[in-house]
Amino acid sequence: MRTIGGAAAGLALALSLAILLPACPAAQELREQGRWGASLGILAEPSPSVLSAGVSYDLAPDLRLHAAAGAGASPGFLQNTDWATYGAGLTYIAFPQKPLSPTIGASMNYARLESSTIHLWGPEPEKERWNTLTLGLNAGLDWQTRPGFNLAFGGLLWVDTGDTPFRDVGGLPYLRFGWLF
Repeated sequence: MRTIGGAAAGLALALSLAILLPACPAAQELREQGRWGASLGILAEPSPSVLSAGVSYDLAPDLRLHAAAGAGASPGFLQNTDWATYGAGLTYIAFPQKPLSPTIGASMNYARLESSTIHLWGPEPEKERWNTLTLGLNAGLDWQTRPGFNLAFGGLLWVDTGDTPFRDVGGLPYLRFGWLF
């Protein structure tokens, strides 16, 4: 509980700063000029993924279209799970005229999971594969600097819509950094 309260307090402080920061004509200009972007993410979309790489295009100063590919692994003693994810989505930037702005977004993601169970006295590991769609929802902050550096962080929630043993709702903090040009 203490961690959740600390994270919520930190997010509330960052959100307050974003709202209280004065508008900056240069920030609006940056968001209009830096239409294409490339980024790397940690626990970011497509969800779920541990590491991801993506591209984005700003449809408008307050609306960003993005696509990404990600991967992850969950090694265990007797069971290993690997996955690859691909997705696309939209992010709404609440105050494009400010360098630091709250964001909210949604994405649709395809995930391919492979799980292998190791039998201690069996001939071969048992492998199972699943394909599933996940819906990702995120809320956070987007910070953009004059040369084009972009940093986004916040919380990510996903819902697994497929028929897999991993079918569930999950959520994690995310960090994404990149360059808009």
